[in-house]
Amino acid sequence: MVRQRRQTITPSSLRVSRFLQTELTSGLLDLFEATGDDTHAMWAIELQKCQDEMFWDHQSGGYFASAPDEHVLVRMKEAHVRFNAIVLSGTYVKQDSAEPSAMSVSVHNLSRLSLLATNDFDKYEKRAEDTYLSLSAELTQAPRAFAYTVSGVMDLEKGYREVSRPCQSS
Repeated sequence: MVRQRRQTITPSSLRVSRFLQTELTSGLLDLFEATGDDTHAMWAIELQKCQDEMFWDHQSGGYFASAPDEHVLVRMKEAHVRFNAIVLSGTYVKQDSAEPSAMSVSVHNLSRLSLLATNDFDKYEKRAEDTYLSLSAELTQAPRAFAYTVSGVMDLEKGYREVSRPCQSS
C-alpha cells in the first residue's frame, strides 16, 4: 500500500533564498493576472511580507542576499546572486543578464503589488523606490547592464499595464 503525504506550503514555511522567493512572488502575480484567483494574489502579498522581514535592509534600502544568521558576520547585498560581472574602468559591477537579478525582480514585484494592494500602495511604492535607489551607483555606471531593473523603474514612473480578462459565458 502506498501512503501519500500531503504537505501544505505556506509563505512562512518557505525559508528559501531570496531569489527563489522573488521568482515565486512574480509567478504568483502572473497567475493572479491570468486566472483572477485571489488566492494567488494573497499568497504573493504574504510571501512579499516574509521576504521583507527576512531580507530588507532598514538602513540603506534594498535587500540582502541572505537571511540573518548568527554565523555570518557580514550580510552582502549584491545586485545579482550569481555574481555576473562586467568590467567598467577597472571595477566589477554586478548586472542583470539573461536571468534578471533578485533585486530587479523585487522592483517589479513591489511595483505590481503597489497597484494590486491599494491599501498598501504607499508602502510598496516607497519600498520599490528604496530598492531602486540602493542600486543607483551601479545604475549610474552601467544602465544597460540593468535592463530589467530599469524597466521596473519605468513601471513605477509610467504606470503598469492593465490586465483585462474576457467574461466567460455560462
